[in-house]
Amino acid sequence: MMEVLRKTEGMSNLQDLEKSQWHSYNQLEELQINNLREHFMWCEKNVPFWQKQFAESGFKPDQLSSIDQLQQLPLMDKSIIREAGDTLFPTDGLDRQRRPKCTSGSTGIPLNYYLDRKSHSFLWGHIWRAWGQTGYKPGDLYATLSGGSLLPEHVDFKQRIYLLLSGCLHLPSYHLTEKIMDEYCLNLARTKVGFMYGYPSSLELFARYVNSKSESIIPAQAVFTTSEMLTTEARSEIEKAFGCPVFDIYGCNDSGLYSFECQHHNGFHQGMESCYVEVVDDDGNCLPDGKIGRIVTTHFANRSHPFIRYITGDVGAIDRSPCECGRGLIRLVNLQGRERDFVRTEDGRKVHGAFFNHFEPFYSNSWIERFQVYQNSVGKLEVRLQVKEKPDQGAVDKLTEELQEGLGKMEIVVIFTDEMELTSTGKFRVVISDVD
Repeated sequence: MMEVLRKTEGMSNLQDLEKSQWHSYNQLEELQINNLREHFMWCEKNVPFWQKQFAESGFKPDQLSSIDQLQQLPLMDKSIIREAGDTLFPTDGLDRQRRPKCTSGSTGIPLNYYLDRKSHSFLWGHIWRAWGQTGYKPGDLYATLSGGSLLPEHVDFKQRIYLLLSGCLHLPSYHLTEKIMDEYCLNLARTKVGFMYGYPSSLELFARYVNSKSESIIPAQAVFTTSEMLTTEARSEIEKAFGCPVFDIYGCNDSGLYSFECQHHNGFHQGMESCYVEVVDDDGNCLPDGKIGRIVTTHFANRSHPFIRYITGDVGAIDRSPCECGRGLIRLVNLQGRERDFVRTEDGRKVHGAFFNHFEPFYSNSWIERFQVYQNSVGKLEVRLQVKEKPDQGAVDKLTEELQEGLGKMEIVVIFTDEMELTSTGKFRVVISDVD
Protein backbone atom coordinates (compact mmCIF):
# COMPACT_ATOMS: atom_id res chain seq x y z
CA MET A 1 0.00 0.00 0.00
CA MET A 2 2.85 2.35 0.84
CA GLU A 3 4.56 1.69 -2.51
CA VAL A 4 1.30 2.31 -4.35
CA LEU A 5 0.81 5.58 -2.46
CA ARG A 6 4.23 7.01 -3.34
CA LYS A 7 4.41 5.28 -6.76
CA THR A 8 7.66 3.38 -6.25
CA GLU A 9 8.97 -0.14 -6.85
CA GLY A 10 11.47 -0.28 -4.00
CA MET A 11 10.55 -3.82 -2.91
CA SER A 12 11.42 -5.19 -6.34
CA ASN A 13 14.69 -3.24 -6.38
CA LEU A 14 15.53 -4.46 -2.89
CA GLN A 15 15.40 -8.09 -3.96
CA ASP A 16 17.89 -7.41 -6.77
CA LEU A 17 20.17 -5.24 -4.61
CA GLU A 18 20.39 -7.83 -1.85
CA LYS A 19 21.76 -10.28 -4.44
CA SER A 20 24.05 -7.95 -6.41
CA GLN A 21 25.91 -6.63 -3.35
CA TRP A 22 27.61 -10.04 -3.07
CA HIS A 23 28.91 -9.98 -6.65
CA SER A 24 32.65 -9.45 -7.08
CA TYR A 25 33.97 -5.95 -7.69
CA ASN A 26 34.88 -6.92 -11.28
CA GLN A 27 31.33 -8.12 -11.94
CA LEU A 28 29.88 -4.90 -10.54
CA GLU A 29 32.27 -2.74 -12.55
CA GLU A 30 31.32 -4.58 -15.74
CA LEU A 31 27.66 -3.99 -14.88
CA GLN A 32 28.41 -0.28 -14.40
CA ILE A 33 30.17 0.05 -17.77
CA ASN A 34 27.23 -1.58 -19.56
CA ASN A 35 24.70 0.60 -17.72
CA LEU A 36 26.72 3.76 -18.34
CA ARG A 37 27.12 3.01 -22.05
CA GLU A 38 23.40 2.40 -22.46
CA HIS A 39 22.55 5.52 -20.41
CA PHE A 40 24.91 7.76 -22.37
CA MET A 41 23.57 6.47 -25.69
CA TRP A 42 20.07 7.33 -24.50
CA CYS A 43 21.22 10.81 -23.34
CA GLU A 44 22.84 11.44 -26.73
CA LYS A 45 19.56 10.64 -28.44
CA ASN A 46 17.11 12.37 -26.07
CA VAL A 47 18.75 15.13 -23.98
CA PRO A 48 19.76 18.37 -25.82
CA PHE A 49 22.32 19.41 -23.19
CA TRP A 50 24.21 16.11 -23.44
CA GLN A 51 23.95 16.00 -27.22
CA LYS A 52 25.92 19.25 -27.26
CA GLN A 53 28.39 18.21 -24.56
CA PHE A 54 29.18 14.87 -26.20
CA ALA A 55 29.70 16.52 -29.59
CA GLU A 56 31.97 19.26 -28.23
CA SER A 57 34.13 16.83 -26.24
CA GLY A 58 34.29 14.18 -28.96
CA PHE A 59 32.79 11.63 -26.59
CA LYS A 60 31.29 8.56 -28.29
CA PRO A 61 28.82 6.83 -25.94
CA ASP A 62 28.56 3.67 -28.05
CA GLN A 63 32.35 3.23 -27.82
CA LEU A 64 32.52 3.32 -24.02
CA SER A 65 34.59 0.33 -22.92
CA SER A 66 36.49 1.70 -19.92
CA ILE A 67 35.53 3.85 -16.96
CA ASP A 68 38.58 6.04 -17.67
CA GLN A 69 36.87 7.40 -20.79
CA LEU A 70 34.50 9.45 -18.62
CA GLN A 71 37.31 11.94 -18.06
CA GLN A 72 36.69 13.19 -21.59
CA LEU A 73 33.56 14.83 -20.21
CA PRO A 74 33.54 18.07 -18.19
CA LEU A 75 32.43 18.25 -14.58
CA MET A 76 29.04 19.78 -13.82
CA ASP A 77 27.94 21.72 -10.75
CA LYS A 78 24.79 23.44 -9.56
CA SER A 79 25.44 26.61 -11.57
CA ILE A 80 25.78 24.61 -14.80
CA ILE A 81 22.55 22.74 -14.04
CA ARG A 82 20.68 25.99 -13.47
CA GLU A 83 22.07 27.51 -16.65
CA ALA A 84 21.19 24.39 -18.67
CA GLY A 85 17.54 24.71 -17.62
CA ASP A 86 15.10 22.71 -19.75
CA THR A 87 17.87 21.40 -22.04
CA LEU A 88 18.66 18.83 -19.33
CA PHE A 89 15.16 17.34 -19.65
CA PRO A 90 14.49 14.46 -22.09
CA THR A 91 12.55 15.18 -25.28
CA ASP A 92 11.18 11.66 -25.87
CA GLY A 93 7.82 12.56 -24.31
CA LEU A 94 7.65 9.52 -22.01
CA ASP A 95 5.94 9.82 -18.64
CA ARG A 96 8.49 8.86 -16.00
CA GLN A 97 6.37 10.22 -13.14
CA ARG A 98 9.04 12.74 -12.26
CA ARG A 99 8.80 14.40 -8.87
CA PRO A 100 10.36 17.72 -7.80
CA LYS A 101 13.08 17.73 -5.13
CA CYS A 102 15.31 20.37 -3.59
CA THR A 103 18.69 20.16 -1.86
CA SER A 104 18.89 21.61 1.64
CA GLY A 105 21.34 24.30 0.57
CA SER A 106 24.03 23.30 3.07
CA THR A 107 26.62 24.57 0.59
CA GLY A 108 24.82 27.94 0.54
CA ILE A 109 23.02 27.38 -2.78
CA PRO A 110 19.91 25.13 -2.89
CA LEU A 111 19.19 23.21 -6.10
CA ASN A 112 15.83 22.26 -7.57
CA TYR A 113 15.97 18.94 -9.40
CA TYR A 114 13.82 15.93 -10.35
CA LEU A 115 13.81 12.22 -9.57
CA ASP A 116 11.70 9.83 -11.64
CA ARG A 117 9.91 6.68 -10.55
CA LYS A 118 12.90 4.44 -11.26
CA SER A 119 15.46 6.56 -9.40
CA HIS A 120 13.08 7.12 -6.47
CA SER A 121 12.56 3.35 -6.28
CA PHE A 122 16.32 2.80 -6.21
CA LEU A 123 16.56 5.33 -3.36
CA TRP A 124 14.28 3.21 -1.18
CA GLY A 125 15.84 -0.05 -2.31
CA HIS A 126 19.27 1.20 -1.21
CA ILE A 127 17.94 2.44 2.15
CA TRP A 128 16.20 -0.85 2.88
CA ARG A 129 19.31 -2.82 1.89
CA ALA A 130 21.38 -0.81 4.37
CA TRP A 131 18.83 -1.30 7.14
CA GLY A 132 18.21 -4.95 6.24
CA GLN A 133 21.64 -6.10 7.42
CA THR A 134 20.40 -5.51 11.00
CA GLY A 135 17.23 -7.58 10.57
CA TYR A 136 14.95 -4.72 9.46
CA LYS A 137 12.21 -5.57 6.97
CA PRO A 138 10.06 -2.97 5.16
CA GLY A 139 7.03 -2.34 7.33
CA ASP A 140 8.84 -2.86 10.65
CA LEU A 141 8.28 -0.09 13.17
CA TYR A 142 10.99 2.56 13.39
CA ALA A 143 11.27 6.05 14.86
CA THR A 144 12.70 9.07 13.04
CA LEU A 145 14.33 11.78 15.18
CA SER A 146 15.26 14.56 12.79
CA GLY A 147 14.48 17.84 11.10
CA GLY A 148 13.11 18.87 7.74
CA SER A 149 15.29 17.09 5.20
CA LEU A 150 14.09 13.72 6.55
CA LEU A 151 10.71 14.76 7.92
CA PRO A 152 9.01 18.14 8.45
CA GLU A 153 8.12 19.38 11.92
CA HIS A 154 4.39 19.23 11.17
CA VAL A 155 2.75 16.61 8.95
CA ASP A 156 -0.61 16.80 7.20
CA PHE A 157 -3.24 14.05 6.97
CA LYS A 158 -1.77 12.48 3.82
CA GLN A 159 1.68 12.39 5.38
CA ARG A 160 0.26 10.80 8.54
CA ILE A 161 -1.23 7.98 6.44
CA TYR A 162 2.10 7.59 4.65
CA LEU A 163 3.99 7.39 7.97
CA LEU A 164 1.51 4.85 9.30
CA LEU A 165 1.96 2.65 6.23
CA SER A 166 5.74 3.05 6.47
CA GLY A 167 5.78 2.00 10.12
CA CYS A 168 7.38 5.33 11.06
CA LEU A 169 7.00 6.99 14.46
CA HIS A 170 7.63 10.70 13.85
CA LEU A 171 9.68 12.45 16.57
CA PRO A 172 10.49 16.05 15.46
CA SER A 173 13.86 17.24 16.75
CA TYR A 174 13.48 20.99 16.29
CA HIS A 175 12.96 21.79 19.98
CA LEU A 176 14.23 18.99 22.22
CA THR A 177 13.33 20.24 25.67
CA GLU A 178 13.46 17.93 28.71
CA LYS A 179 9.66 17.73 28.70
CA ILE A 180 9.58 16.67 25.04
CA MET A 181 12.38 14.14 25.54
CA ASP A 182 10.50 12.66 28.51
CA GLU A 183 7.48 12.23 26.24
CA TYR A 184 9.64 10.60 23.59
CA CYS A 185 11.06 8.16 26.15
CA LEU A 186 7.58 7.11 27.20
CA ASN A 187 6.41 6.83 23.59
CA LEU A 188 9.40 4.67 22.59
CA ALA A 189 8.98 2.42 25.61
CA ARG A 190 5.25 2.01 24.95
CA THR A 191 5.55 1.29 21.21
CA LYS A 192 8.67 -0.91 21.53
CA VAL A 193 10.29 0.58 18.45
CA GLY A 194 13.03 -1.70 17.09
CA PHE A 195 14.95 0.85 15.05
CA MET A 196 15.92 4.53 15.29
CA TYR A 197 16.78 6.84 12.40
CA GLY A 198 17.88 10.48 12.38
CA TYR A 199 20.53 13.18 12.53
CA PRO A 200 23.59 12.32 14.67
CA SER A 201 23.32 15.63 16.55
CA SER A 202 19.66 15.07 17.46
CA LEU A 203 20.19 11.45 18.42
CA GLU A 204 23.28 12.35 20.48
CA LEU A 205 21.41 15.09 22.36
CA PHE A 206 18.53 12.71 23.08
CA ALA A 207 20.96 9.92 24.03
CA ARG A 208 22.78 12.17 26.52
CA TYR A 209 19.46 12.92 28.17
CA VAL A 210 18.54 9.22 28.30
CA ASN A 211 21.95 8.35 29.75
CA SER A 212 21.61 11.03 32.42
CA LYS A 213 18.45 9.41 33.79
CA SER A 214 18.52 6.63 36.34
CA GLU A 215 16.19 4.39 34.29
CA SER A 216 17.46 1.62 32.06
CA ILE A 217 18.34 2.10 28.39
CA ILE A 218 15.72 2.28 25.65
CA PRO A 219 16.36 -1.06 23.90
CA ALA A 220 16.55 -1.06 20.11
CA GLN A 221 17.89 -3.40 17.46
CA ALA A 222 19.88 -0.78 15.52
CA VAL A 223 20.25 2.98 15.11
CA PHE A 224 20.82 4.56 11.68
CA THR A 225 22.36 8.02 11.38
CA THR A 226 22.54 10.25 8.31
CA SER A 227 22.94 13.81 6.92
CA GLU A 228 25.70 14.94 9.33
CA MET A 229 29.21 13.88 10.33
CA LEU A 230 29.02 11.18 13.03
CA THR A 231 31.74 11.60 15.65
CA THR A 232 33.20 8.74 17.70
CA GLU A 233 31.81 10.36 20.84
CA ALA A 234 28.31 10.66 19.39
CA ARG A 235 28.36 7.02 18.27
CA SER A 236 29.38 5.90 21.77
CA GLU A 237 26.71 8.01 23.47
CA ILE A 238 23.94 6.74 21.16
CA GLU A 239 25.00 3.10 21.48
CA LYS A 240 24.99 3.43 25.27
CA ALA A 241 21.47 4.89 25.31
CA PHE A 242 19.90 2.33 22.99
CA GLY A 243 22.06 -0.69 23.78
CA CYS A 244 22.70 -1.50 20.12
CA PRO A 245 25.15 -0.66 17.30
CA VAL A 246 24.97 2.53 15.23
CA PHE A 247 25.19 2.30 11.44
CA ASP A 248 26.02 5.51 9.62
CA ILE A 249 24.55 6.15 6.16
CA TYR A 250 25.96 8.61 3.63
CA GLY A 251 23.86 9.75 0.71
CA CYS A 252 22.86 12.63 -1.55
CA ASN A 253 19.57 12.26 -3.41
CA ASP A 254 20.51 14.79 -6.10
CA SER A 255 23.69 12.89 -6.96
CA GLY A 256 22.31 9.36 -6.62
CA LEU A 257 24.79 8.57 -3.85
CA TYR A 258 23.51 5.91 -1.43
CA SER A 259 26.14 4.26 0.77
CA PHE A 260 26.15 2.53 4.14
CA GLU A 261 28.31 1.04 6.86
CA CYS A 262 28.37 -2.73 7.28
CA GLN A 263 29.01 -4.44 10.61
CA HIS A 264 32.76 -3.79 10.29
CA HIS A 265 32.33 0.01 10.16
CA ASN A 266 35.35 0.49 7.88
CA GLY A 267 33.86 2.80 5.27
CA PHE A 268 30.61 3.22 3.34
CA HIS A 269 29.60 0.61 0.76
CA GLN A 270 28.42 2.55 -2.28
CA GLY A 271 25.39 1.51 -4.37
CA MET A 272 27.25 0.78 -7.60
CA GLU A 273 24.08 -0.60 -9.20
CA SER A 274 22.66 2.87 -9.93
CA CYS A 275 25.53 5.36 -9.58
CA TYR A 276 29.18 5.64 -10.61
CA VAL A 277 31.50 7.52 -8.21
CA GLU A 278 34.81 9.27 -8.90
CA VAL A 279 37.17 11.18 -6.62
CA VAL A 280 38.93 14.00 -8.47
CA ASP A 281 41.33 16.88 -7.86
CA ASP A 282 40.46 20.54 -8.41
CA ASP A 283 41.09 20.16 -12.16
CA GLY A 284 38.77 17.18 -12.52
CA ASN A 285 41.50 14.53 -12.80
CA CYS A 286 40.77 11.19 -11.12
CA LEU A 287 42.83 10.56 -7.99
CA PRO A 288 44.33 7.21 -6.93
CA ASP A 289 42.38 5.07 -4.46
CA GLY A 290 42.83 6.32 -0.90
CA LYS A 291 43.63 9.87 -1.99
CA ILE A 292 41.20 12.45 -0.63
CA GLY A 293 39.49 14.71 -3.16
CA ARG A 294 36.14 15.94 -4.49
CA ILE A 295 33.41 13.34 -4.82
CA VAL A 296 31.83 13.29 -8.29
CA THR A 297 28.91 11.08 -9.36
CA THR A 298 27.02 9.89 -12.44
CA HIS A 299 23.49 8.78 -11.55
CA PHE A 300 22.54 6.48 -14.43
CA ALA A 301 19.18 5.44 -12.95
CA ASN A 302 17.64 8.90 -13.29
CA ARG A 303 16.39 9.88 -16.76
CA SER A 304 14.06 12.69 -15.79
CA HIS A 305 17.03 14.98 -14.98
CA PRO A 306 20.30 13.20 -15.88
CA PHE A 307 23.44 14.44 -14.09
CA ILE A 308 26.81 13.23 -15.41
CA ARG A 309 30.08 13.84 -13.52
CA TYR A 310 28.21 15.93 -10.97
CA ILE A 311 30.21 17.63 -8.20
CA THR A 312 28.47 16.69 -4.96
CA GLY A 313 30.31 19.23 -2.81
CA ASP A 314 31.59 16.46 -0.51
CA VAL A 315 35.17 15.39 0.14
CA GLY A 316 36.45 11.83 0.60
CA ALA A 317 38.34 8.89 -0.93
CA ILE A 318 37.61 5.52 -2.57
CA ASP A 319 38.71 2.10 -1.30
CA ARG A 320 38.30 -0.84 -3.70
CA SER A 321 40.04 -3.39 -1.48
CA PRO A 322 37.91 -6.35 -0.28
CA CYS A 323 35.86 -5.79 2.85
CA GLU A 324 35.65 -8.47 5.53
CA CYS A 325 31.88 -8.61 5.05
CA GLY A 326 32.34 -10.06 1.56
CA ARG A 327 30.46 -7.39 -0.40
CA GLY A 328 31.97 -6.44 -3.76
CA LEU A 329 30.77 -2.83 -3.54
CA ILE A 330 33.45 -0.14 -3.36
CA ARG A 331 33.74 1.83 -0.14
CA LEU A 332 33.84 5.58 0.40
CA VAL A 333 36.35 6.36 3.16
CA ASN A 334 37.84 9.37 4.93
CA LEU A 335 34.66 11.36 4.38
CA GLN A 336 35.25 14.89 5.58
CA GLY A 337 31.93 16.61 4.97
CA ARG A 338 31.27 19.48 2.64
CA GLU A 339 33.94 21.35 0.70
CA ARG A 340 32.55 24.45 2.39
CA ASP A 341 33.34 23.11 5.86
CA PHE A 342 36.80 24.68 6.01
CA VAL A 343 38.37 27.32 8.24
CA ARG A 344 40.85 29.65 6.54
CA THR A 345 44.00 30.91 8.23
CA GLU A 346 45.91 34.12 7.58
CA ASP A 347 48.79 32.23 5.96
CA GLY A 348 46.48 30.83 3.28
CA ARG A 349 45.85 27.35 4.71
CA LYS A 350 42.44 25.66 4.72
CA VAL A 351 41.74 23.60 7.84
CA HIS A 352 38.92 21.10 7.40
CA GLY A 353 36.12 20.79 9.92
CA ALA A 354 37.33 17.28 10.73
CA PHE A 355 40.08 18.97 12.78
CA PHE A 356 37.44 20.13 15.27
CA ASN A 357 35.67 16.74 15.32
CA HIS A 358 38.92 15.22 16.56
CA PHE A 359 40.15 18.11 18.73
CA GLU A 360 40.67 16.24 22.02
CA PRO A 361 40.20 19.18 24.49
CA PHE A 362 36.58 19.58 23.31
CA TYR A 363 35.93 16.13 24.79
CA SER A 364 38.37 15.92 27.71
CA ASN A 365 37.08 19.14 29.33
CA SER A 366 34.06 17.91 31.26
CA TRP A 367 32.49 21.37 31.35
CA ILE A 368 32.00 21.43 27.54
CA GLU A 369 28.70 19.93 26.44
CA ARG A 370 28.64 20.95 22.76
CA PHE A 371 30.73 23.06 20.39
CA GLN A 372 30.44 24.87 17.07
CA VAL A 373 32.84 27.13 15.18
CA TYR A 374 31.92 30.08 13.00
CA GLN A 375 34.06 32.13 10.61
CA ASN A 376 33.12 35.23 8.66
CA SER A 377 36.62 36.60 8.00
CA VAL A 378 39.98 35.02 7.26
CA GLY A 379 42.20 34.60 10.32
CA LYS A 380 39.41 35.03 12.86
CA LEU A 381 37.35 32.30 14.48
CA GLU A 382 34.35 32.33 16.80
CA VAL A 383 34.14 29.22 19.02
CA ARG A 384 30.63 28.69 20.39
CA LEU A 385 30.37 26.53 23.49
CA GLN A 386 27.36 25.09 25.23
CA VAL A 387 28.57 24.26 28.74
CA LYS A 388 27.37 22.35 31.78
CA GLU A 389 28.86 25.01 34.03
CA LYS A 390 30.79 28.16 33.17
CA PRO A 391 34.56 27.60 33.59
CA ASP A 392 37.09 30.05 35.01
CA GLN A 393 39.04 32.28 32.66
CA GLY A 394 42.13 30.12 33.01
CA ALA A 395 40.38 27.12 31.47
CA VAL A 396 39.11 29.25 28.59
CA ASP A 397 42.59 30.68 27.97
CA LYS A 398 44.08 27.18 27.94
CA LEU A 399 41.49 25.99 25.42
CA THR A 400 42.26 28.99 23.21
CA GLU A 401 46.00 28.30 23.38
CA GLU A 402 45.47 24.64 22.44
CA LEU A 403 43.36 25.66 19.45
CA GLN A 404 46.03 28.12 18.32
CA GLU A 405 48.67 25.39 18.57
CA GLY A 406 46.72 23.34 16.07
CA LEU A 407 45.50 26.14 13.82
CA GLY A 408 48.49 28.46 13.88
CA LYS A 409 48.21 32.24 14.05
CA MET A 410 44.52 33.04 14.36
CA GLU A 411 42.33 35.32 16.45
CA ILE A 412 39.99 33.12 18.49
CA VAL A 413 36.94 34.39 20.36
CA VAL A 414 35.11 32.04 22.74
CA ILE A 415 31.45 32.70 23.44
CA PHE A 416 28.99 30.77 25.62
CA THR A 417 25.50 30.02 24.32
CA ASP A 418 22.51 27.85 25.20
CA GLU A 419 21.54 27.22 21.57
CA MET A 420 23.57 26.25 18.53
CA GLU A 421 22.81 27.48 15.03
CA LEU A 422 21.04 24.94 12.79
CA THR A 423 20.37 24.91 9.06
CA SER A 424 16.87 25.60 7.74
CA THR A 425 16.17 21.84 7.83
CA GLY A 426 17.36 21.40 11.40
CA LYS A 427 20.82 19.99 10.66
CA PHE A 428 23.72 20.76 12.96
CA ARG A 429 27.01 21.79 11.37
CA VAL A 430 30.27 21.81 13.32
CA VAL A 431 31.72 24.47 11.01
CA ILE A 432 29.77 27.42 9.64
CA SER A 433 31.75 29.52 7.18
CA ASP A 434 30.64 32.74 5.54
CA VAL A 435 34.03 33.34 3.95
CA ASP A 436 33.83 33.44 0.14
